Amino acid sequence: MFELRPVDRDKKFTSIVNQIVEGVRTGAFPPGQALPAERLLAAELDVSRSSVREAIRVLENIGIVDVQSGRGTFITMEAVSKATLMRVQAELVGQHSPLDVIVARRALEPRIAGVAALQRHEADVIVLHTRLQEHQRLNEAGENVEEVDLSFHLAIARSCRNPVLFMLFEYLAEVMGQDAWRELKHRSRDHAGAAQRYVDEHAALLAAIERRDASNAAKIMQQHLDTIEKGFLAEI
Repeated sequence: MFELRPVDRDKKFTSIVNQIVEGVRTGAFPPGQALPAERLLAAELDVSRSSVREAIRVLENIGIVDVQSGRGTFITMEAVSKATLMRVQAELVGQHSPLDVIVARRALEPRIAGVAALQRHEADVIVLHTRLQEHQRLNEAGENVEEVDLSFHLAIARSCRNPVLFMLFEYLAEVMGQDAWRELKHRSRDHAGAAQRYVDEHAALLAAIERRDASNAAKIMQQHLDTIEKGFLAEI
């Protein structure tokens, strides 16, 4: 049976959030139910009310709870979703949820791929071929492909010849350097055929960019991001 416990003093904030999330996952705090009052939570957890308030603010930002003035703090219907629970895990270590990163990439990268197909130079195509060949070589050797995979996407963004689009993707590339993203991406590659599927989708994307097919390039990039997301969801 789930019960709240006094928190570890050295990990106060993390413990409060984790215990409430645990209550959600076990069904002790089901969607639609109100959490115990702030003073009761503070007493059961043996922490100050300000610590509880801070934890509740984080849980509200993540989407676990809905704070309704004058009524209480309620568990949201989205609290048990994979996306929300992953957001909690990333938030607690000061990183971005990989699924949130995918949403941002969907908003940006298909457009980047389409523009790259129209604006790329021959030198860009040569760079992309080199990155793809190295990706295939490392994949066949069973070596780490994270850097060359990301460099392929960076090369596409650079091919846009649009410094604003490149700057936006550079920021996403920095986020994809976080452990939360890298570890999940690495695990998703272990699914049967997944690693080679990523290479094949890169090849199809390069072919569309090389023949200046903007519409198809955007479509293939969207499909590629769908593949990544499915792999992530299978690992949660």
